[in-house]
Amino acid sequence: MSLIENDDLQLCIESRTLNKPQGHDFTLSVDIVLPLSKGIVGVFGKSGAGKSTLLRVLAGLKKSGLEQASLEKKILKEAESKIHWQGKRIDKLPADKNPCLLQTQQAQLFPNLTVLANLTFVIKHSTWASSCPFTLEQVIDWCGIEHLLNQPSTSLSGGEQQRVNLARSLLCGKPIILLDEPFSALDWNARVELLGLLVQLQQDYGLHFVIVSHSLKELALCSQHMLVIDNGEMLRSGPTTELIDKLTHDSSGSRSKTEEADLNNQTRFSTLTLTNPVPLAEYHLTKWQLGEDEKSPVIYTKGLQNNSSSKSLSSHLPINSPISYPISYPISYPISYPIKEKLVTLDANRVSLSRQDNLDTSMLNHLKASIDDITHIQHLVLVTLSVQGQTLYAEISQLSFSNLKLQLGETVFAQFKAL
Repeated sequence: MSLIENDDLQLCIESRTLNKPQGHDFTLSVDIVLPLSKGIVGVFGKSGAGKSTLLRVLAGLKKSGLEQASLEKKILKEAESKIHWQGKRIDKLPADKNPCLLQTQQAQLFPNLTVLANLTFVIKHSTWASSCPFTLEQVIDWCGIEHLLNQPSTSLSGGEQQRVNLARSLLCGKPIILLDEPFSALDWNARVELLGLLVQLQQDYGLHFVIVSHSLKELALCSQHMLVIDNGEMLRSGPTTELIDKLTHDSSGSRSKTEEADLNNQTRFSTLTLTNPVPLAEYHLTKWQLGEDEKSPVIYTKGLQNNSSSKSLSSHLPINSPISYPISYPISYPISYPIKEKLVTLDANRVSLSRQDNLDTSMLNHLKASIDDITHIQHLVLVTLSVQGQTLYAEISQLSFSNLKLQLGETVFAQFKAL
């Protein structure tokens, strides 16, 4: 049995039943420790599996009669649950005293206020705001919403609302933020930026996050531990890297039918750790290393990665200082926080293999690798490669495999375009 750290969430949720008009009952039954002390916790599962219900239980939220009517007359019964954090039972606390803050997919912004007023409202009225370890200025900068401050919240797009929603959650000051599909309205590059921000905040400020997502890629980029939930029950729990590897690359038939169905729309991918970014401004690329050693292989990614701290706002606004309206800020993208290491994902079907290092190609990334495993999956072959102590997957056709005559332990060259 693993040691329970002070910041871990201990859950013992025996039952929480949802009676629907159709007569179907839904019961959430989870008995586990969420290792927040180890990093961000991800929750994965199909729609209706109980992911959002789990977050609502953690946040101590109970539906009112009015809310029940608006949600197709669903009735939420009392839970037989016990939730402990830092040696205290928190499931009996009112929502405003609960250390967990729930951020839903739909941003609940005040429609009669501007973006800035929405943010300052939280600072003024949250009982936890005095515990916030960073300034309003920093949060505005990190979330990339400087140019939105004077706009009414009703004029924002879905993605802009989600950026503002994250900023408001951070300013609330609660130590545990529960994120329910927080970046679903944003494009992939924006999601990657904000997922990286969550990792940075967890590492630098000790802020805790539990994030729900339908995308294993998203969870691979930000979480260190993951739960798989279906029909209100936990199917699996473990380190994210190991669990995703089992879910997406297991050919032993050990996955349940539910897991197989959940993974139908998930592509096989690798997760690589890159270090020491060097911006190549002329080409709008960044050169990284696949490891700490100076002789480590080089990986090129699109865009310019900021590797030193910067100030993009025109004034410093302490979190408890009075703010005058309106304020004019310069637009600054992307998010400006220092990055010296980051995770990237690479789809296995984007990797090509060759027995020789072919430099006469438009593919910028060339990695010398050894073959660790070969798995035949229907009409495809999944080749597991080892590069600088990291795992890289390549998905090739049966014909390509036959032509190359690949064998375990052999050396090959993996190629792919800038990420």
